Order: sequence, then structure tokens, then C-alpha cells
Amino acid sequence: MDTIKTDDYKRLRIPHAQPGSVYSYFPNPDGSILLTPVIEKEVAVINPVRRKDGSYRWPVKLSREQIRAAIRADRDES
Repeated sequence: MDTIKTDDYKRLRIPHAQPGSVYSYFPNPDGSILLTPVIEKEVAVINPVRRKDGSYRWPVKLSREQIRAAIRADRDES
């Protein structure tokens, strides 16, 4: 069995983890700890476009139903 020891700052070095990896932490009643890698999705960013008169507009028009459907789909994936 492989073991991992914490340093003075309570840090662990996980051999197969990549730099910047994110893990969720779940303590179990028996004293064991479950680490689960968190998969982060890239989120599309839509920036407003500035008009000549100084006001802004959004380049994409979404209806409330489209927004609700996207939120439901995102929740169902989890």
C-alpha cells in the first residue's frame, strides 16, 4: 500500500495529480477521506458591445426559455 504524508503546512503531494488540479474532499465516518477530481467546464463569456452613442448592447439575444433550458441541462449533467 502506498502512503502519503502531510508536511508542516498540512499539504499533500498526490503523485498523479497535475499542477492546478482541484479535488473535492469528503471525510467518511470510518476516518477515511475521499478525494474526487473536480472537472471544470469552460464557460462562454459574452461581452457587451459599445455603441457609438456610448450605450451598450448584447450581441446575443436569449429568451427566458432558452436560459431556463440551459440551466436545466447544466443541472442534469451534474
